[in-house]
Amino acid sequence: MLCLSYDLHAIKPEKKVYSFALKKLKVRPHEALMVGDSVRADIFGSKRAGLHNCLINRSGKIIDYKIAVPEFEVKSLVELERVLGELNAKKTS
Repeated sequence: MLCLSYDLHAIKPEKKVYSFALKKLKVRPHEALMVGDSVRADIFGSKRAGLHNCLINRSGKIIDYKIAVPEFEVKSLVELERVLGELNAKKTS
């Protein structure tokens, strides 16, 4: 799904961006996982909108989590399989 900020007149971390994407995908916030590389735009924004979130930190750099702490952190997209497994396990427990 493509969602361009100029169409919404908003940018991440505004809640409007996430709400629009959820509506287009026809999912509720707790059913979605935001994966991104920005603590401010992706993690902070998705937390405010009620989405699960995962920071992709490819370089392994030390992150300042004063803005927001990610629910998950991975170094590559290959690790998303583990993250999705953990989320599914939470649902069934």
